[in-house]
Amino acid sequence: MCPAFPSAGRLRNLQRSQDGQSFETVGTVKGNGNSNSILKYNFLDKTAANGLNYYRLRQVDFDGAFELSKVIAVSAKGKLHEGITVY
Repeated sequence: MCPAFPSAGRLRNLQRSQDGQSFETVGTVKGNGNSNSILKYNFLDKTAANGLNYYRLRQVDFDGAFELSKVIAVSAKGKLHEGITVY
């Protein structure tokens, strides 16, 4: 997942949903501050459910304002003992 966010955010919360409507935060990645370069982040979701999982990012800025990315759907089949890595 690589949504186009300005890089000034301090926190990026990865959120997951089973129905695409009700999301919960499953991890947080600290932002790298301001940058003129493309920054890449990843997170390993070790608690992903078998079947369809929906993900989005919630970026929180210095002033507490937040922005949500578009939602993506990830189909997970088989054994998920290693989790799903979201980029």
